[in-house]
Parts: sequence; C-alpha cells; structure tokens
Amino acid sequence: MGLSFDRDLRRFEDYLKRASIPRHVIKRALAIYRKARKGVNDPLLKHSLKAVALLKASRELRYPLSFEEALKLFPRAKARFLEAVVLVGLPKADPGLYIPKACSRLVKDNEMKGKIMAKAFAQLPKLIKIKNSLKPQTLTAVAIYLACKELGLEFPLWRIAYASGIEESTLRKALRVLGLKDSVPKARACGAGPERGDH
Repeated sequence: MGLSFDRDLRRFEDYLKRASIPRHVIKRALAIYRKARKGVNDPLLKHSLKAVALLKASRELRYPLSFEEALKLFPRAKARFLEAVVLVGLPKADPGLYIPKACSRLVKDNEMKGKIMAKAFAQLPKLIKIKNSLKPQTLTAVAIYLACKELGLEFPLWRIAYASGIEESTLRKALRVLGLKDSVPKARACGAGPERGDH
C-alpha cells in the first residue's frame, strides 16, 4: 500500500510538471491530494481528487487555472468530481484571478493592458454584488467589457469572451442578465470567429 501510494504521488507530480504547472502550485497540490487520498481506492475518485487538489492549490496560491483547464488535464475527473470537491473542500474561485491573464490575451500593449486591468478590477465588486451566481470567468469577461467601454475601446465581443476563456454567447447572455442588453453590439457574422490555437 505504501509503495503504491508513493508511486501514485510521483506520477501525479510528474504529470503536473509535464503540464508546466508552477513548482509551488505542484507542491501544494500534492499536499492536498496526499491528505484527501488516504483511504481512497476507487480509481475514478482518485482521478477526480487530483483535478480538485490542483484547482484548490491554484486558488489558494492565486494561479489562474480554470475549472475547464483542470478538466482538460484530468478528463475523467467529471465522474466523481462533486464527491472530490466535498472531500477536498474546494473554495469558490475569485474572478479577479483571471483578469490579468484575460487582459494579456486581449491586448499586447502594456500601458493599455494596465488601464483595462485597473478598470476591470474596479468593476468586479459591483458585479459580484449584483449577480454572484455567474461563473468567475464570465464575471471577468463582463468586467473587462465594461472597462473597455469606460475607456472608449471598441473590441469585438468575441475577442473579450475568447480572452476570458468563455463563448461569445455566454458573455452576451450575461450582459443581458445584468441589464446591459442595450449596450451589447449585434452578433457578428458567421465565420468571423477567433483563431482557436492559442490556449
């Protein structure tokens, strides 16, 4: 049992290294997984525990890893995900965690990026108070959209959505839910979507 447990931990660590997860996040994820894994023999639950341990470590250490990215690394984790969440005690994601990464995807100019980030961070508390049920990445996209609007920047809706890791339709729906329907531009023509290679 001891050898099997150690081998499982080593494999988990090696896999995260190959996925280019930062060393400090890996260290914390291993500690969380080691604690939650005790007494668990079900392979699917162990797989789910790895995904949730990585998510918890990322949120604790403010590393911008999304739920979707964690599931890409551990595709079978959906099977026992909720059970793993309870065992690990996964904290709610902070939307502010995703703003820097999304802004970096949206613009390359550092000065402009800084302005958008500052405005987006200022928007978040108001958005969370209004509609706390929206997913973190969706709130991030709405905050960036409002920040750009405030700065007079005209980015296509799909670019803001893609930079934030969501679909354009999700951002559109969120803006309507938040009562910003009149400020939403009309849907773009088919075939004008973003390049999907940059993840």
